[in-house]
Formats: sequence, C-alpha cells, structure tokens
Amino acid sequence: NAPNGGSGTRWFAGSFDGRAFTAGSSTSWLDYGKDFYAAVTFSDVPDGRRILMGWMSNWQYAAKTPTGSWRGAMSLPRELELVREDDRLLLRQCPVSSWTTSLKTVFEARNPVLPFRRDAADLTGSDIRLSLWEGEAGDISIILSNASGESLTFEFRGGNAYLDRRRSGLTGFSGDFAPCVQTMPLAGPLRDVRLIVDASSAELFVNGGTSTMTNLVFPELPYTAVSIEGSRTIDNLIIGIPERGFPR
Repeated sequence: NAPNGGSGTRWFAGSFDGRAFTAGSSTSWLDYGKDFYAAVTFSDVPDGRRILMGWMSNWQYAAKTPTGSWRGAMSLPRELELVREDDRLLLRQCPVSSWTTSLKTVFEARNPVLPFRRDAADLTGSDIRLSLWEGEAGDISIILSNASGESLTFEFRGGNAYLDRRRSGLTGFSGDFAPCVQTMPLAGPLRDVRLIVDASSAELFVNGGTSTMTNLVFPELPYTAVSIEGSRTIDNLIIGIPERGFPR
C-alpha cells in the first residue's frame, strides 16, 4: 500500500527514554518512488550524523527485473535531518557530503533559456541540480532520453511531482512496474530539484531533500540527453559527475 503501489517505508518522530519510544508525530512516507524499501541506518557515524540507505526495488517485481549479472541495488547513502517548515516536522534526506565533494562540474548555466537541451556521451553518474526563482508560478519538466527514443520524464506542477517511466526502457517484465504516472505531493512551493542518474536508477531530491522519489529504470542504451521544458525560471543549472569516475 505504498503511495505508488507495492512496498514502501514510513517514518515518524518521537521520544525515547532508554526503555520506551513514544510517537510524537503522524507517519509520513519516507520516499514516494516505487523503489525505496527496507531502509537501514548506521550507528556511531562520525560527527553524530545519521546515514540511511534503502533497497532499490519493490516486492511487486523484485524477482522479475530484467538483469543478468546483478540482482538488486542500494540507494546512495543519505544524511538525515529533522527540520521544521511552517510548523510541520519534515525529514530531510541529502546525498552524503562525500558524494557531493567528489563531483566535478561539467556544465553550468545561469538563467538558461527554456526549452533547454544538453547532450552527452553518457549521463550515467550525473548529478543534475536546478535552483528556481521563488514565488513564481508555472510548470517545469525534466526529460532524460537516448538515441533509441526511450525517455524518463519528471514533471512539477500544481504542488506535485510526477514521474513517467512508461517509456523509460524495458518495462514489460511486470505489469506493476510502470502501469501509470507516479505522483508525489511536495511539502511546499518548488524551490530546487536534484536528480542523480545511475545506469539503472534515478534518485530525485526536491526542496533540499524534504521530498524524495527513487526509481529503477532499465534503458537499453544509456540516457544521453537532458531536456528541460516549461514556464518556470531557472536561476542556476549545474551538471556534475564524480571526479574519480563512476562504475560502469
């Protein structure tokens, strides 16, 4: 009964006196994508950080995914932080700082004109970050595509994020994998978007990581183009890749 079908994970805050935990908030979904489950955290992390990793799959089709040399993957490690926004308690998830500091900027543009398109030999390992003008109405879409005509689309409109992976690559192995467009409500007006693309996954972080959406994809060729369309004004667009390279 996860928001977009199948297995998912919820979180809630409270207090612990050494013996008993007392819930102090309502429950919320940890991630709105189809593929973020059985998340675990690590104890005794330096600087008191709380690091989380999730299993990127869904019990609806975990045994049917079209892979040969591997089966199953974990998300990037994420740092957790409780934050308050407009009297609401939110859980912020951000890729660990060691990932961010490893990035080398390969493209940057201030106020790029839409529609925008950037081609690359291979977007695998890309970290795509957009900051938007606040207080501006309008919609915006981010599309990843390749030479085979496969595409993965993220759309932001009306206070929600939408993900369409129906044409993202191999999808026919399960009727539960991409039956419809996925939906995620945003905790506030859209301010920023971060999208991390792997060979077989896309991890979306919105508004500083207070809303996240994690999904598997199985393109037959790597995505090689990122397009941005819509009526919102982009303040800054940055595309980075890990300086030490990314496993292929």
